Amino acid sequence: AISFCSFCMSDSPQQAAVAGVRFLIEGKYDNLLEMAARPDGITNEEFEAKKRELFRLLQSRDDECCSSVARVRQNGGINEMITNTPESMSVFTNDDQTEAEMNIVVVCHNGDTIDGGYVKVKKQNGEWKIVIL
Repeated sequence: AISFCSFCMSDSPQQAAVAGVRFLIEGKYDNLLEMAARPDGITNEEFEAKKRELFRLLQSRDDECCSSVARVRQNGGINEMITNTPESMSVFTNDDQTEAEMNIVVVCHNGDTIDGGYVKVKKQNGEWKIVIL
């Protein structure tokens, strides 16, 4: 089945990373997995199976989510995500600039700043995707 997520379309590494972190924090795991980059060397069927497995795992462990996600949720959720500091700028990791890494800083509604984590992204079929599988 083909699904479409207009929020999942990412024209830049920063957009992909921000959207992925936002979906994880907000518990929108279906949207997060729509943004997943397909690992090299696996079939579409294997990719879909891995996404379903990760979706079930994320849903079952939502209460035990990683500490930075839990802290953002406890501090009122996302007010802003910062990607334009030297520490969070996108860094390309290959010569053809189709893979990048960055750190996202989350500013919560109560003013606290939390490191949203280190995010890897990859360009596939013209769109930036999150490397999570």
